[in-house]
Parts: sequence; C-alpha cells; structure tokens
Amino acid sequence: MKKFRNKIILILLLSFTLTSCNKEENITSGKLIMEESDYSYLQEYYNLDLEERTTLDVKEINKTFETIFGEEAIKIEGNYSPDKLIEASIKNAQYDELALTYNKDKIKEKLKNDYKIDVNSSKENYLVCAMDLGIVNNEVVKKIYKENKLSTDNFAYIITRVLNSTGVGRNYIGSIYDTDIGAKINNTWESFLLFSDEKLEEVGYKAVKNGTVTGYNLKSSENNSNFIKDKTIVYGHSDIKHAHQLVGLLRSEGIQARIQLEPKISVYKYLLEWGPVPEATPTYEVVQDGEDYFVHAVEYDLAIEFLSNEEMEKFNNIIGKYAKKNEGNEEGKGLLYESWWQPLYSTTNGKMNKEEYVEIVDNIVKNGIYEIHSFSTVENKEKVKAELTENNDFEIEQRTIYCNKAFYSYLIGEDYQ
Repeated sequence: MKKFRNKIILILLLSFTLTSCNKEENITSGKLIMEESDYSYLQEYYNLDLEERTTLDVKEINKTFETIFGEEAIKIEGNYSPDKLIEASIKNAQYDELALTYNKDKIKEKLKNDYKIDVNSSKENYLVCAMDLGIVNNEVVKKIYKENKLSTDNFAYIITRVLNSTGVGRNYIGSIYDTDIGAKINNTWESFLLFSDEKLEEVGYKAVKNGTVTGYNLKSSENNSNFIKDKTIVYGHSDIKHAHQLVGLLRSEGIQARIQLEPKISVYKYLLEWGPVPEATPTYEVVQDGEDYFVHAVEYDLAIEFLSNEEMEKFNNIIGKYAKKNEGNEEGKGLLYESWWQPLYSTTNGKMNKEEYVEIVDNIVKNGIYEIHSFSTVENKEKVKAELTENNDFEIEQRTIYCNKAFYSYLIGEDYQ
C-alpha cells in the first residue's frame, strides 16, 4: 500500500480557477450561456432567495454584499445608483486599483469602439473595468443605467460574476464549447502533484479489504467544482484520453455544460470477470491481497454542470450507447477509448429517472482538506459508518446520491454488465 502510494498519489498544486467570466455568447461561437443558473447558485451556496423578489433596495443590496463578503464588504452609501453598484462590485471583487489605472483615452476608446455603448456615468473607469472583467455586459449595463431600481435578475447576474472574478465561485476549467477545452483538460491533468493522507487511506483500505465497501476515493476539497449539485453529474474514470473523447461526444450531442477535472486516488476491488489482470503502469496497478485483487490508480472525477435538466437526463443514454461495454462487444468497437463494463457516474438530483438511477450513499470522511469517499447501498450505510469511524476520531457525512445502474450492480456484486 505505502509503496504504491509513494509512486502515484497526487493532487493539484493550484486550485484551478480558470473561470472565464465572458461565457455569454451562444454555442455557435464556442461559448456558453448559463445565466438562468445564477439564482440557483446563490441559493445553494449563500442561502440567498433573490428570485422571490423583482427589485432590490440599497439595504437589500448591502445585506447581500455582507452575506457573501463578510462584515468587511464594501457597501453602497446613500441612495442607489448604477455607478455606486458598479463601484462597490469592483471593490468587493478586489479590482479597485486596476480600475484606477483606466485613463480617459482608454475609457473613451473602449466605450466607443470595443463596447459601443453610451450611458450617463461619472464612474466610467469602474464601468469599463467591470465590462473588461466580464462582471457586466452590454445588455446588463444598458438595463441598469436605464432603470431607477435594480432588478434581481441583473443583480444576480452581477454578483455571481463578481464571485467568479475573485475565484471563490465556481471552480472549473471551462465549458464544453470552449475551443481550447482540450488544452485546458491536458494542462489540468498534467498539473497534478503528489499527495497523501495516511490516516484516511488506512481507514479506507481497511474497509475495502474487509469487504465492507467495494472501494474508496481520496480527494482534496480544494479541487471541488462548487457547481450547483442538482445540475451536476460526476463521472469517474482513469484515462485522460477518455475524458477528451467524452467532452467531444457531449459536444457532438449538443449538450451545453461546464466541466471541472478533480483528481483522486482510487482503491477498489478488481473483478476477474473483467479480464486478465493488466500490466502495471505509473498510474495504475492491480495488487493481489490474499484471494482478492485490488486496483490502486490515479484517476479523476469529471464534474459536469448541465445547462438544463433536459440535457442532464440525456447523459445516461449517451453513455449507454457510446461509452459502456456489453457482452458481445468485449473489444469495445464503436465505443469511446477505454470504455468500461461498469461506468461510474452519480448525482445528488433525486428527480432523475428511477429506471436509470439508483439511490446509494456517499460516505465521506474528512481530515483537513482531504477526504475519502466510499459508496454503499442505503441498507449498508450504518455498517459502513461503523467501519469507517471505528477506533478513530473522524466524523462521517453520509450524502444521498443516485448512481447509474451498471455501477450499482458492481456495488452489490451482481452481473458485471
């Protein structure tokens, strides 16, 4: 166990916040419209029910700033004005000094030629800076400078992009339609560095070896996507070429989504019906322990946040058709590279088709920024909880999720198909 850990355990050195703020165009331009998720995001991560109102006054705006940025948040003083909103947004995003570098010539050039917009503003340096950063776009600027009150739609748009610009919002590498998404996937994968948490690994491996669980993943919370959970499917795999092809497949199917690549160390039971034990590589090894075989592998979770529930519901059929091996097609002809017999993907969304997804439990044990995730059936969750917390001071979070049927079959030891 320790020998293999020293060979392949990894983590991201940096938190990948390559969050492009200007993802507002339609899919034909290679970018992504995601505005309708702003309310859901603010509700999930900050408990802000902005959607219940149509407009906001200064008190409500300032309360929102404080909820997100704390007591030190920059607030609007006096009556509301679009200029005050933009200035406070830039300062809360910590770009105040940047805004002050904008001189009159630069401002005039950008407003006239780049953005082709003419509004009555006495804080044009903050306005242009906000447009350059993607905190506002032309449409939003025209609306907020035209209206006497701030609509919740426009404020949700602005505050979400303030979060993105600071790196504390969504943590993702790009969207499926980014023209450079392949390079982003590679850069992220190649940036993984070694890490381990011996205490957590001992807890996880003991549970796998005892047969209490079929496997576990060691992850770092610093790499979490911070996506809207009920719009997200997390897809696990070990081969980065497969990730490239999966993203291309989703694009070819017209799916719009954000993606984040989250590294993990996976240890799980190897089933001999999958085929002969493969040769070891620097990132994959099957280790025999008594009569059982266990995979130790560097893998990833591809977190996929969908634009709509309708597109999210298409995912299972797409994988079943193009990325899952079945009896009679052992070679995987017509499938993505390194497609698995039992793909692994899950979501917290309990409204998914019950014919396609089965309720299970993600048992999460944390130690600082590191955490192990181990899946179990609902019926076995108390047994797993007892195993993972035996003779240690760790607490466990048991999160309800819904996985694809093929993985559920693996989880309960049934037909490998």
